[in-house]
Amino acid sequence: MQTAQYSARLSGYYADRGHIINHATHGWLANGVIPTYVGIACMILEALVSAGQGIKSVSPMVNFNGNIAQDLGEFRATEKLFRKYLDKYGHSDVMIPGLIGNQSYLYPFPEDIGRAYGYINYTAMVGALANLPACSVKTVDEALGVPSLEAHQQTYRSANWIYNVVRQQKFEIDSKEIDIEEKMCTLAVSAIVEKVMEMGDGDVCVGIVKALEAGVLDGPFSINIHVKDNCLGVRDLKGAVRHLEYGNIPIPEEVRQYEREKIAEREAYEGRRMDYKVSLSDLWTIQKGTLIDPKEEIVYEEETPENKYKADVLAKQPTVITGTVGVDAHVIGT
Repeated sequence: MQTAQYSARLSGYYADRGHIINHATHGWLANGVIPTYVGIACMILEALVSAGQGIKSVSPMVNFNGNIAQDLGEFRATEKLFRKYLDKYGHSDVMIPGLIGNQSYLYPFPEDIGRAYGYINYTAMVGALANLPACSVKTVDEALGVPSLEAHQQTYRSANWIYNVVRQQKFEIDSKEIDIEEKMCTLAVSAIVEKVMEMGDGDVCVGIVKALEAGVLDGPFSINIHVKDNCLGVRDLKGAVRHLEYGNIPIPEEVRQYEREKIAEREAYEGRRMDYKVSLSDLWTIQKGTLIDPKEEIVYEEETPENKYKADVLAKQPTVITGTVGVDAHVIGT
């Protein structure tokens, strides 16, 4: 926490002298399938810590989960919530230049180049539909090792093409599903932020530390030994991400009821209960070019001894990957 305060104070020092340095808030980067509510709440808390040290410009970096309605709804909610809490705690002079769509959730990235381009361009398309000023995407060959210079160039050109073409059309989407997702996000994130501030008696830094210790801020499969790891998520029938287990995260009952209903729809369709095994299976779906995988099959386009070995191993014991290799982002847009 002291390091975060020091870094923010350094930028605040420049702001005091008329040189504004924007701070991109990353929040909590989850290692598993879980709604972004804690992540967005942590972005807001991070912004409050930074603003308290004199930073005058913040940009939320909101991650994509893959369901268009949920992604767009969370983008809409995030900017409003940022403004609400910055103003509430005395930082109305802090500007928000815009949200950055961020393709950095730690799902296994597609090894197949065609699927990798699809995932990248989905990110660019949704970022454009959300009218975001910028969007950060991964490199197309990132799952295979350290990306090459040519891969960086091709990734940028491909994502930037669809980003610009879609954004120039200024296409407005009016959807009840997006409105519902925005509402659920607003309710959940507000409850988390309010609880953290309550635990710190108004001191955001104290609140964050206490909330982490209590599991109010939590995430699955964390490599941080201080995280409780008492929550779990799965995808619903349309691929939106829902909580399966909450731990001590203070999600309101209205949101919990909505998530239970959406999970029940998938359970009825697939004829099985959603559990830990499904959560692990859902972690791999984007790599396989889908959002849910009822059959839990790992499909390789070319049958080779090496691929068959991978399939046999993974069929017996799911593997969780919580990181990527190489330079992992480019920013497209303005």
